[in-house]
Amino acid sequence: MEQLYYGIDEPLWIDKAWLNTVVVVGLTCFILCLKYLSKVHTSKMGMIYGIAGMSALIIGYWVSSIYMII
Repeated sequence: MEQLYYGIDEPLWIDKAWLNTVVVVGLTCFILCLKYLSKVHTSKMGMIYGIAGMSALIIGYWVSSIYMII
């Protein structure tokens, strides 16, 4: 947890457990992507898992950086 002050007397605590959850979900989707891309008849599902995983990671880190600026 980080302690931040935004012009208030008490600190604002920010917990990054949600970001860890997003990273685990994104990496799991990436591993499933590699698994399903290894066969021709399951490659479309592999692409879907890859897109979902990378989107989750990019959006998660983007929201995290915006959240820390505010």
